[in-house]
Amino acid sequence: DAVAAEHIARNAEQPFEVLRRIMRDDVPAATWKVRFFTPGVTEEFEVEIDPRSRLVVGETHLIEEGAPGATLEREPASEIARAALGRLSIDPGMLELKDAVAVPMPDRRDWVFHFERIGPIAPDAWMRVDVRLGGNRVVHVGRTVRIPEEVRREAETSTFVNSLLFFCKLAGAIFILVVAGAGAV
Repeated sequence: DAVAAEHIARNAEQPFEVLRRIMRDDVPAATWKVRFFTPGVTEEFEVEIDPRSRLVVGETHLIEEGAPGATLEREPASEIARAALGRLSIDPGMLELKDAVAVPMPDRRDWVFHFERIGPIAPDAWMRVDVRLGGNRVVHVGRTVRIPEEVRREAETSTFVNSLLFFCKLAGAIFILVVAGAGAV
């Protein structure tokens, strides 16, 4: 994610080394995504592979919102989520559970678990692993970099303002061309 990478580059003592280490060891970048699907069918699979290590570093299983499934309580769901970390060769002992959210669905209860690596991977940056369950099935496991929310909001605001200024400049330039073109006629 470009916002997290820019934040790390601005705040780390040796930004290129830190970013290289993070993208190699913590949150692999430049990965391949392979999608398995049947046209017209909601259910599909996506697997993210790190070509350097040849390991699966993320996976998603899209299922129907109305698909039936288990209605697990937090503890059994948490056990399934922790077991799913092994699919990405992540040691559950290096993570702590930060958040668990139950999501009621028509015929099952889904869960979203956010695990975070103990200790930052860079100044104000943490490795986060998200695990989602659809009933009692793992439907997503993936890694991200978490940065402070105010940093992300500030970046989104400045992106919006820059886009707005660009379009105002573009509209002004078009207006000037139209007026100049009308005056030449």
